[in-house]
Amino acid sequence: MKKLLLLIFFLAFGLLSSVYAKPVGEVITAIMFDEYGLSHDSYEIEILSHRLPVDDVIPERVHIKPITQKEPLGLFTIIVQVDDASGEVQYASQTRMRIKKFEEVLVVNSRCSRHEVLSEEQVTIERREVSDLRERAYKSFDELNGLQVKSIIKKDAILTERMFNRIPDIKSGNETTIIYSDAGFKITAEGVALQTGSTGDYIKVKNKTSNKIIVARIVDENFVAVDP
Repeated sequence: MKKLLLLIFFLAFGLLSSVYAKPVGEVITAIMFDEYGLSHDSYEIEILSHRLPVDDVIPERVHIKPITQKEPLGLFTIIVQVDDASGEVQYASQTRMRIKKFEEVLVVNSRCSRHEVLSEEQVTIERREVSDLRERAYKSFDELNGLQVKSIIKKDAILTERMFNRIPDIKSGNETTIIYSDAGFKITAEGVALQTGSTGDYIKVKNKTSNKIIVARIVDENFVAVDP
């Protein structure tokens, strides 16, 4: 009788385990999303390899341990532990995966030239993988306000910060007014910019009257100021 009861218990336990067991890859993926707070809208996880000797596991018995403090992105490795019914570690193995990140970003729909100022018709917003980007991608056309293309951009490229610089307020060769003010008086003179720059930059300017070359701070597109 006792043997029969034990047999019934183990059969019932096995049946219960099979009902709650899920594919090991599916369980690991779900734990990664949960423990790292990853959004299903922005991330995809592909399990590349693991050495666990089981195909299905009970989710509550699976635990993960990171082996690095880096952001979960790109190729990523963790330790996966599977406990037995008593809570003791039954299996443990390294698991390799590839984590992809996606964002809605600005994409250029035509080739762009150096110093070009983009129009709204030249860009679209698309969902693209950004896992390998090392700088921030632009997400709206408004972010390009006041910027120009730094160097040639290929068609279909994701637009990022390193591809742009500010549109200069003064270009080399532009005529400008030099201002010098100190202790309540102000002197102005006409000059020619010898360098290109934006508001706040210091550039070389030639005084047209004295032909002297000075360093002045760009105030706006029409004026430069000499610090007292």
